[in-house]
Formats: sequence, C-alpha cells, structure tokens
Amino acid sequence: MNRRRPAPAASAPPPAAGKIRPPADTRIPADSSMLAAARCIVAAQTFLLDAHRAGAAEGVDPEFLHELRVTARRLRFAFRLLGPLLTPDTERFRRRLATLMSAMETVRDLDVLLAALPEDLTGTETDEATARRLIEFFREQRLPMQQRLARTLRSPDCDRLILECRRLAATPPPSKAGAAVRFGDEPARQGAIRLLRRTGRRALRRVETPLPERTDEELHQVRIVVRRFRYVCDFFGETVGGNSLAKARRAAAELQGLLGAIQDDRTAVERFRAAAAALSTSGRCETDTVFALGALAQSRRRSAAKSRRKLAESAAVFHQAVERLLRRFR
Repeated sequence: MNRRRPAPAASAPPPAAGKIRPPADTRIPADSSMLAAARCIVAAQTFLLDAHRAGAAEGVDPEFLHELRVTARRLRFAFRLLGPLLTPDTERFRRRLATLMSAMETVRDLDVLLAALPEDLTGTETDEATARRLIEFFREQRLPMQQRLARTLRSPDCDRLILECRRLAATPPPSKAGAAVRFGDEPARQGAIRLLRRTGRRALRRVETPLPERTDEELHQVRIVVRRFRYVCDFFGETVGGNSLAKARRAAAELQGLLGAIQDDRTAVERFRAAAAALSTSGRCETDTVFALGALAQSRRRSAAKSRRKLAESAAVFHQAVERLLRRFR
C-alpha cells in the first residue's frame, strides 16, 4: 500500500521591512560594560543593515530602502559615539558607510516624492494626462539611480563592509588606551546616562531659539542633533529604562518627523524646479506640465509653512521632556 508523503510545511514569508528584529544576543545585558554594549549595538545595526540590503537592491518595496538608510545612519553614528572602544580606525568605517548612504540618497528622495505625487497632483487639480507624464518622468529618473544602488548593495565592497563590522562586534579589540580604558570598563548604564546627558544638552541648546524663525539649513542642523539624541535613547532604552526616557524619545521622534517633513517639502520643490528645467531643455515641456510643476512647488511650500507653524509647540514638548529626563539623572 502506497502512502502519501506528507506535504512539506509551508515556509513562513520573509518579514516585511520595518518588522525585522535583530537577534536576542545583540541586546545589551543588564550588567554589561560600555565595551560590551558597543559590540552589541554594532552587531544589531550590522544585522539590520544586511537584512534590509536585498530588499533595497530589488527596489520593489521602498520601505526596505528607508529602513536600510536609517540603519546605515544609526551604525555610522554608533561608530562616532562608541567606535573608539572597538577600533582605532573608526573614521574608515564612517567614510565607507557615508559612501553607501550617498548611493541611497537620490533614490530615497524620489521614493518619497513618488509616494506623495498622486495625492499632490489631485490636490492641484492636474489633468490625468499631465499627471501620468509627470509620474512617468520621475520614475524614469529613479530607474538608473536604483540600478546603480543595486550594484552597490550587491558589490564585494558592501559584502566586505558588513563582514568587517560583524568581526568588529564579535572580536575583542586588540588593545585599549587612554579614554578607551576608562569608558570601555564603565558600566553600561552609567555610560548611557553620560551619553544621554551630553546629547540631550546639545539638543536643548539647539531648540532654545524659536524654530519657526530658523532658515531651512538651520532647521536641518537641529534635526541632526535631535536625531542623535533619539538614537542614544534607542541604543540604551532597555539599559536605562523609565517612563521619562520613553517620553523624551517620543518627543524627539515627533520633532524629528516634523523637521523631516519640512526637509522633504524643500527637496520636492527643488526637484520640481529641476524637472521643469530638464523638460524645457529636452523640448518635452508642454504648457500644462509647466503649470502643474509650478502648482506642485507652491503646494509643497504651503505644506512646509504649515509644518513650520507646528514647530514651536513640538519644540516646547521636546524641551520639557528632555529636561525632565536630565533632572532624573542629577
């Protein structure tokens, strides 16, 4: 009697972008030193970098590239913050990550623009034919940049970068000197509090002047400092714990998001201007397209102005939350 073999169990689908989590052994142990914490942080971010790489290279789901870019930025900051505990060659890793991030920048900017473009076009009452032409134009711009990014992410250089980061996280540093001895042996919780104080105070100084009055470039610098504070909260959230840290992190995320929206609007306006110039030069720019690009740029300027009006309240919430957190450590 022939028995049917049981059908193989269906494999679980791969996790979606943003749902991928680093392995449990990259979590910072409660009693660890700053050196051990640094290795855990680099290991976790390297895992996420590699895990999102294939999806970003494929280019179908833009969230993979978003997560990859965020992770590369976190890892680069981790090397700035903690890299000297692991290697004297910190800047080499930071430069290589910066090169990788530069390959992502244009593609990610176009992903953000294309995601918002249908709604933007509807809001400006652009006719369907013109809307299709503009969407196709920006897709054509994105394609060669995505292909270039895919080659970068699949390259031996990228493989080596990830392998070297893994080795760095897994292998004790060959030697330590000076501050590395003091901070490497420092208890992780104590070191985390020190870093929260440092980045928190810097962020507070940046938001003291009313943000709605700042230039776009000044707001971009504020965003960088707030983001760095948020990353320290993320790295050491479990190590330090507490409701005040969670609230400060949420306030940082909200302010960072608002500043990011202003930056996205600014980038979109620049791209709409560049598109009008490129289409005019090529002879493809019809009158309706010129008007549509102008209307899109104006709509994004209004959006940026609306976000600016929200900055004062968001900055006040952030300031209060960070001050409360820092008072906890006195």
